[in-house]
Amino acid sequence: MASLDNNILQVIEPSIRPASIEIKNVSEEDKGGNKQTKSVGVATPFVSINNYDFTHEDIDFFKLNVTGEYPKLSLTVRDKSKVFDVGQYPRDGDNITILINTKNQEVYKSVHMDFDITSVSSPSEGSQDSVRYYSFQGICKVPGLFSENCKSYSEGTSLDHLEEIATELKLGLATNIDSTKDSQKRIQPYTTTFNFIKDIVNTSYVGEECFQTCYIDQYYNLNFVDLNKIFNSKRAKGEDAESMITSYAQSIEVDSTAEGGDNIDGKLYLTNNAQAEGGSNKIASYNLKNNSSKISLSNGYKRTLQMWDDLEESSSEYEEDRLVEFDIEAFSTKKENLLDVEEPLKGRRDETFYESHLKHKWIGRIQDYSLEGNVHLNHKYSILNNFQNMQELEKMKLVVELQNFNPAIYRNQMIPVLMYNYSKEKVEGSRNTDEILKKKGAKPEDKSFDFKDDGESQMTLDSFLSGHYIVGGLEYIYETGNRTISQRLTLLRREWPVRANSI
Repeated sequence: MASLDNNILQVIEPSIRPASIEIKNVSEEDKGGNKQTKSVGVATPFVSINNYDFTHEDIDFFKLNVTGEYPKLSLTVRDKSKVFDVGQYPRDGDNITILINTKNQEVYKSVHMDFDITSVSSPSEGSQDSVRYYSFQGICKVPGLFSENCKSYSEGTSLDHLEEIATELKLGLATNIDSTKDSQKRIQPYTTTFNFIKDIVNTSYVGEECFQTCYIDQYYNLNFVDLNKIFNSKRAKGEDAESMITSYAQSIEVDSTAEGGDNIDGKLYLTNNAQAEGGSNKIASYNLKNNSSKISLSNGYKRTLQMWDDLEESSSEYEEDRLVEFDIEAFSTKKENLLDVEEPLKGRRDETFYESHLKHKWIGRIQDYSLEGNVHLNHKYSILNNFQNMQELEKMKLVVELQNFNPAIYRNQMIPVLMYNYSKEKVEGSRNTDEILKKKGAKPEDKSFDFKDDGESQMTLDSFLSGHYIVGGLEYIYETGNRTISQRLTLLRREWPVRANSI
């Protein structure tokens, strides 16, 4: 397997197939010879319910959320033809089929999925409105995912068993993990298959500096990811950044190789720089979400795991039982990949509360294979290690909305973000902060990216928000009146720049 540090590779292709799409009243080629079906679902999402197609004029709101454990859909449509009033109203087992095409279909995958309808909000009867609005909620359709089964799996690693389960569900498997050290027999005790998958991942063990998560993506892949490996990967800058093809919202060319089309090579990064206007890497808006104190108060800065452990009878100092305790603390990124002015969100610098704010977790007696038990050696450690590290990522997030969706971006990808200050107040504040840091010994290389400020420019680099983030989630959004699909990203960062006056 190739180097996986900052790449999540598909090791098994999905065999599940969403409903085929037949575009009605669209000729295959226009006068210029371009494929007309290639343009369907590009600027606006294509939606079909009970074989009735909704055009962009019918879609009032569309959001495909790929942030949680599996894709979810929120949809509001205008039923101008009143097909739902005459026998086509959705029933149990009916689905929504969606298609989001890319402008560069030879390079990037399109999103084509079926969704089970979980709820429908219907207009009131007797309304005199000529247009009736229906709102839908749905989850990705994967037959068997939520079935409760009782099944045993012969001895194997978590990676072995996830591959077996993914194949049974006709899902693909994508991962950056080449092997795990957690071989054991596993039993699904009349729980849903998805909960069983989560239990396998939550107790999985790859190594002492690893923690794992799982989710189903918008391409029907079950993802099993070691996040610490991505945080510790090399942070690319400039020409070292990943390559991508840039798309422009204002382009209407179907053939991406046509003059003025979208087949423009570039580097993958996100920015609010005005020069990126119209491109698929342009940040239209952003905001910070901070839950750090809430999470720290709930989970502590460290957690002490407590359990009873039986000693081996061959031990020269045999005791029947003993209480074992050890501390688990969220990982920090390796020093060589951190700036000197960055630090984790672990309390104020002038306080020692961080050292004493601990939580405890009692897990009882669970014996591993070495003591004739039924779990792998690091099962008990993994329970808390994976949880504590995943919670750390929830402390502070940057949420950005792109002008139009960028198909080169995928979940848990490390991506450079360059943010600039444009207002007079922010530019002056940024320069004052840089001057304070300089007096305290900060060097030019203490910035995430190279930016030479001549003191006269009307913009400065935002040193606090600029940096390398991991994509924690994606949302594809379309609202009536918009020209194209936008994309909202939840960006995760474990260490943030310190305040200049606290150094």
